Amino acid sequence: MLWLSLAMPVFAAEPVEMVIRGIEGDVLKNVQETLVLPVGLVREGAVDRLWLERFAKQADAKTRTALEPFGYYNPHVTAFVEPVGERFRLLVTVIPGEPVRLAEVAVTLVGPGNAEKQLQRQVATFPLKKGDVLLHQKYEEANAIFKSH
Repeated sequence: MLWLSLAMPVFAAEPVEMVIRGIEGDVLKNVQETLVLPVGLVREGAVDRLWLERFAKQADAKTRTALEPFGYYNPHVTAFVEPVGERFRLLVTVIPGEPVRLAEVAVTLVGPGNAEKQLQRQVATFPLKKGDVLLHQKYEEANAIFKSH
């Protein structure tokens, strides 16, 4: 029985817990990837409190930047550190607001390729239309198609 108990992993609670509220899905994933705690913030289980507070102050701008590819350019973001016993919680609250929508989309072919049927089909199927949320990934994917010609 002793052998089995030694083989089971023991997990210690993380000294810093990050909680992000107000967003979900790909938007949340992007913010989480942006707000990775810096290497060295926790050393031998001890948290550098001043460094954590500084990171929390930077979390606002980092979160705003992480929201932009999804069309959110005017979010309300708060971030603060709260002690939880021997540990800390970095609480980031996001109110994304309304995403930017495209008022107009105009794609024009200029030059010798403007009569090319394949390029005309690509213009007709451009993935962003009037009223769509400005999604950077869709724009970049469509733009890459035209740059390859």
